[in-house]
Amino acid sequence: MYSESPSAVVQTCIEATVRYAAELGYEVTAVKDATTDYSRDDACCLDINIPNYVSAIVTTSQISAFIRPGVGRA
Repeated sequence: MYSESPSAVVQTCIEATVRYAAELGYEVTAVKDATTDYSRDDACCLDINIPNYVSAIVTTSQISAFIRPGVGRA
């Protein structure tokens, strides 16, 4: 029987992708509020493991303002 929750699988995939990109030499930015799934409880890798591999952890508002100035600002 399948025992992992779908969100734990999503977090494992995100962590593996981020780690691999960092190992290839990319500067990785994680978007905090766009990388969690059904439960915030399953997002522990974003708080514990991901900081070891990324250059920055930002919100969607922050990344939107960076990509398109003026977007995402209140």
